Amino acid sequence: MKPMLRSLPLLAAVALNAPAFADESHAHGGHLGKVSFPTSCDPKVQPAFERAVAMLHSFWYSAGEQAFRDVLRDDPGCAIATWGIASILMSNPLAGQGASPKGAESAQAALDEGRRIGAKTARERDYIEAAAAYYQDFAKRSERERQVARARAYETVAQRYPDDDEAQIFMALYTAATQTQADQTYAAYLKAAAILEEQFRKYPDHPGVAHYLIHSYDAPPIADKGLVAARRYAGIAPDAPHALHMPSHIFTRVGAWQESAATNLRSREAARAGNEPDEAYHASDYLVYAYLQLARDAEARRAIDEAMKVPGISPRFVAPYAIAAMPARYVFERGAWSEAAALRPLGSNYPFVEAITYFARSVGEARSGDLAAARRDAEQLQVLQAALAAATTATGRPRSRCSGWRRRRGSRSAKAGPTRRSGRCAPPRIWRIATRSTS
Repeated sequence: MKPMLRSLPLLAAVALNAPAFADESHAHGGHLGKVSFPTSCDPKVQPAFERAVAMLHSFWYSAGEQAFRDVLRDDPGCAIATWGIASILMSNPLAGQGASPKGAESAQAALDEGRRIGAKTARERDYIEAAAAYYQDFAKRSERERQVARARAYETVAQRYPDDDEAQIFMALYTAATQTQADQTYAAYLKAAAILEEQFRKYPDHPGVAHYLIHSYDAPPIADKGLVAARRYAGIAPDAPHALHMPSHIFTRVGAWQESAATNLRSREAARAGNEPDEAYHASDYLVYAYLQLARDAEARRAIDEAMKVPGISPRFVAPYAIAAMPARYVFERGAWSEAAALRPLGSNYPFVEAITYFARSVGEARSGDLAAARRDAEQLQVLQAALAAATTATGRPRSRCSGWRRRRGSRSAKAGPTRRSGRCAPPRIWRIATRSTS
């Protein structure tokens, strides 16, 4: 799950019973790729367990959690299934938001159950404790502290079991999740990518490897390195909505707009068919942006209208973000400043979501000559920025750019605004506080 950086950027072992890399094409949801995760569980649940791990690798949250719970129901002695439950409840480990308080409570209950059951192998116990490292003292630690603890725990597991490729893959994922925006060398991303590239050569049909490679190259200077994985992932797990969307993180960064539009259209439809509203909104947001870059404005408008009909969104930030971002992208990319000035905030619980609309509206007002309204909205951005400061850092550029437009309009009556699609006044990334990656 990472929102576009180039958009309107205001606007993510012991082989006991397992067949080696069983094909998951018969899984719930169909084709999910190939995963091998040996366990000490009853052989009858091994295929189902591996299907659940494949869902975990493609961030298929609701279906994946239920799949792990079904494994535990069918084999009450399968303690490692509780690791899967706790892992999927972390939500997108690269988005910076992490588990919800309710999710953390459910995850801790699952881990406690796993400990009570007692895994039959040291390896399985180590996996359970690695997940537990993330949830320890959950309410007292920041998400950043939880991310670092998780990465260290999985690095220990990977070192302890060097022949366990799943351990290496999960270590890479959770290493990538520690990447910060401040580090423009992308050290964590590239450390993860080096591990994953080796795994990709061994397992070209593994959903997690392709998926996490995309995340590990999801930054402008290195995005072209992710094209091979991006063009493979949707084919590896074509029935997972997130797998259809993720390639567009790379396509967006390299300007492959036709490919981005096509894969997000497929993702949106798969998400709607599978009752995954958050994924439908997220794919729609990328779809709208791709259409706008192609100057297919009417299709962008239709995509927004279709997205707004999707019901049943979760409490996560994903859908509210898209609901705010799509209209803002639509007016900015078209230079429709009077429409921008008429945007209305959602009233969500997420300051970075609200900031999208306030910023877009402030620029629209300034460029339309309503300086008093622009000042009011720019002041509201300062309030939102202060609300974010306790959790993370904000750039400060939203206020300076809005203020710049106000000063320009206040000092002379020149026509404001760059040409359409020029990108010369792209809004800043104030929303990128902790949302490095949405699904």
